[in-house]
Amino acid sequence: MKRFAYILTLCILTITMTACTRYELQEETVSGDGKNMLTVKVSPFEKSNFDVNPTSRAIVGIDEVCSRINFAIFDSNGKKVASTNQDGNTGNGFGTFKAALNDGEYDIVIVAHSTGGNATISKPDSIRFTDNKVSDTFSYYEHITLSGNLTKEIILKRCVAMFRLQLTERIPSNIKYLKFYYTGGSSTLDAKTGFGRVNSRQTEIREVPEAAYTSYDNTFEIYTIPHSTNDELKLTISALAADGKSELDEKTFDIIPVTQGQITSYTGTIFNTNDYQSPSMPLNLDIKADNNWTEKKYNF
Repeated sequence: MKRFAYILTLCILTITMTACTRYELQEETVSGDGKNMLTVKVSPFEKSNFDVNPTSRAIVGIDEVCSRINFAIFDSNGKKVASTNQDGNTGNGFGTFKAALNDGEYDIVIVAHSTGGNATISKPDSIRFTDNKVSDTFSYYEHITLSGNLTKEIILKRCVAMFRLQLTERIPSNIKYLKFYYTGGSSTLDAKTGFGRVNSRQTEIREVPEAAYTSYDNTFEIYTIPHSTNDELKLTISALAADGKSELDEKTFDIIPVTQGQITSYTGTIFNTNDYQSPSMPLNLDIKADNNWTEKKYNF
């Protein structure tokens, strides 16, 4: 009986140790089958708290702003030779990628985001996101020549623009969703340039929170990937009923200037109601500069 208990204990310990070992191996997965070890680490970056104090900065990890990172390595023939998809909720090792590669020339492509699924990196200049949804997104591209082990610490660059709608009115209680339909930007990324690759028709639907029916301060945000340093969106905002289809109201902005790494903030009212607080200031432009976001504000 004692011998049986001893053997049983050994089996339990072996299973436990094996499970732990597998977990660690998942975090240290090595892609590729070459002789050189390429290690890429996404460094923490300096983030400004632009909502409160633009001069207040903190060093944060990429896991604090993005929930997914997708890595890919392409050889000189354009063939994908290594790739890894990481979810920030699965454990340690988020932001570190290892690939075993032979001597040669390679393209490194990295994209960090918070969409509902992994980005599809078919080639460095064509990166698509699940359901064409764009979140706060950072990217990195580099062409390297490898001839031995190499460790690189890289800093990702924000590649999106944000449009922020700040309503100074209570949203009518029969409106349950706001639909943002916009053209002029892109939902496909060219990592080589850091800009949008195609002209996209983007749609985002935001549920109206209960507090918005009594509050005069309601904010909604959407993202796009500009095609160049400066771009323009045409945006239609539709107020939808509880069925998510019936349109109760609509507002169109024909020209919204957007810039990579910049928040374009529009403040005002859009609904046909007298129950609102109108902004007292005239049209103004306020730029808050930092190394991540700048912001342009408009009243309408």
